[in-house]
Amino acid sequence: MTTDYFPLGASSGNAFCNRKDELSHLKTNIELVKPTLIMSPRRYGKTSLVLRALSENKIDYTHIDLYKEVSEEGVELAIINGVGELLGKIEPVHKKLLKLASELFSDTHVKLTLGSSKIGFSIEVTRGVKKPADNVSYILKKLGELAEKRKKTVALFIDEFQQLSEVATNTAIEAAIREVAQVSKNVFYIFSGSNRHLLEAMFFDKKRPFYNLCDLIRLERIADNHYYPFIQKALKKMTGVGVDHEGIAVILALTENHPYYVNLLCSKLARKKEFSVKIIHECWTQCAYEGKAQMERELGLLSFNQRKLYIGLARFGKNKQPSDKRTLDLVGLTSASLLQSLKILVEKDYIFQDDEGYYKVLDPLHKSLLIY
Repeated sequence: MTTDYFPLGASSGNAFCNRKDELSHLKTNIELVKPTLIMSPRRYGKTSLVLRALSENKIDYTHIDLYKEVSEEGVELAIINGVGELLGKIEPVHKKLLKLASELFSDTHVKLTLGSSKIGFSIEVTRGVKKPADNVSYILKKLGELAEKRKKTVALFIDEFQQLSEVATNTAIEAAIREVAQVSKNVFYIFSGSNRHLLEAMFFDKKRPFYNLCDLIRLERIADNHYYPFIQKALKKMTGVGVDHEGIAVILALTENHPYYVNLLCSKLARKKEFSVKIIHECWTQCAYEGKAQMERELGLLSFNQRKLYIGLARFGKNKQPSDKRTLDLVGLTSASLLQSLKILVEKDYIFQDDEGYYKVLDPLHKSLLIY
């Protein structure tokens, strides 16, 4: 079976491109059981990196995604279920697992029954007795004790962690996790998320529980010198047809090295089995057509002034001084309105500031749609 080198979800095996420095960094942190935060915009490959590192270090883990949680109780249950999944890996025998889980949850108001779920038992939390933070603290402490007793290192990978900040009424759950993670010897805690503004508030504010807890790994876009050989080899293996240097340059120029869009465009090109500049542009136009409705939904979440600035930056290019007179005239905003809109767009990851200080539209497909 032909390998899909350009998946639109998590990349694994031969589809995993570069990230050698970040991978080495993360694997070292796993060995040291050092809590780690991975931060980048959406669809940069955070999950792929974490799963690759955990696989290469050969440790059991659970992947807890908080993206859809809308309450503290939802976060609490997601963590409990994650711990339950880890128990199933520590103790794969069904009846022994239930006994182990019953002992682990004995002091909490959690009902356990044998079931057909992937974790081996179903979980139900009785409300109105203990607060979510209390149950989270207790369960994570018990998991740490069990892992230490079994002399086994396991990992809790909590994804889209900024969602906790969105749904919590206070920092009690943050404090509960911090209390356990900072002393953990056998449970590796890894947090990731895509809203940099919220994550920076959670992890870099001295008044918040997670301050100075984690080692930080920021994911940037993959560099040309890594993408060129990867794309060339991958397309050749998938199609039997070679792509020249000019073709790859066009692919990277259109996608601006954004990992998701590189994969999206290359997956379409692989089906075409032709890599002329004309075909590459046609496939990118198709990507844009298919993504237009999603872009319109995302723009609908912005205020009128925010949309004006976003469209202006897409059409008029990167800018170090968005509040200069030329830009103000082009987008039709006052200086105060522009700066306020810029602040929100950066916080929501519509716009980012690169290493040279330029403000740029983050999504290359949005930019293509807004230019034409």
